[in-house]
Amino acid sequence: MGFKLRQATTRLKLGLFVSLAMALLPALSHASLCSEVYPSGVQNHHSSGSVQFEKEAQLLLDPDNGIETYQFSQASQSAVNSCGSEDCFALNQVSAVISAPAFQSSQGTDTLDIKNGASYSLGSDGLNAYQSVKVSKASTLNVSSGFNEYRIKVLDAKDSTINLAPGDYWIENLKLQGSTVRVNGAGTARLFVLNDADLGKSAVMNSPGAYAAGSAEKLFIYGYQSIKVHKESTVSAFIYANQSIEVDKDSYLFGALAAREVKLKKESRVYYGLDNLALADLEPLCEQIDPNQAPISDAGADQSVTDGDKVW
Repeated sequence: MGFKLRQATTRLKLGLFVSLAMALLPALSHASLCSEVYPSGVQNHHSSGSVQFEKEAQLLLDPDNGIETYQFSQASQSAVNSCGSEDCFALNQVSAVISAPAFQSSQGTDTLDIKNGASYSLGSDGLNAYQSVKVSKASTLNVSSGFNEYRIKVLDAKDSTINLAPGDYWIENLKLQGSTVRVNGAGTARLFVLNDADLGKSAVMNSPGAYAAGSAEKLFIYGYQSIKVHKESTVSAFIYANQSIEVDKDSYLFGALAAREVKLKKESRVYYGLDNLALADLEPLCEQIDPNQAPISDAGADQSVTDGDKVW
């Protein structure tokens, strides 16, 4: 009798433990919320990191002018406030981390050299993995929507145009100089860059022109190392780097950036794109809706008056 009682008690305790573990597992396995990864236009995701603003560098359109960092410094003799209406300040906390997905290396052996004003469509040859892709002056690289993933060891573009389609791009080495990058179609182009990414001088990425805002939700760049936006460039994107992000002199970033170390150099600007963030396709890297939040019931709520597709 005693053995059966102890056995039943053990099963009961084990059952309770399993039930509790199963109840907690979904909450523990969820990715961070995207709004927690990018709560500000600029942030650190590691407590040992820092954010540095050089003279006349600014973060604009941030809701509270607070930066997720423990170490913030700004030029003492800047002619403008670092957050527009006032100087930015450290919140003494950090943003959420994006867990790095395993990098998908290219096993492709084919090389593309697009030059002399030529145009070529990546994937039109039935391939989605390449050894190298080089796009020279006045040439154009298009991307076929026939694949939703491309793997490239080296992508090197100079004074050229790249038209991306939404999807994932696994690039071991990325170097752009004076090039224009567009994202065509609905969705987000997501660039995963294994080594230091070089977004060269006067690059225009996902923007209609120099110093003009584009739809930041259409471009996401994940750096396994560091990312540098060279001077006089314009980028509309959400950028995340495990190590550092540097926005060089006279460059504009529309969207947000997060890294262990962040530096905005002289007269550079970051415009926080909070509304764009909600439209970006970043799952499963981060989630747009809190999975633990109970659905809101519309029972008893006031009914909207509609006129066709318009809601009043």
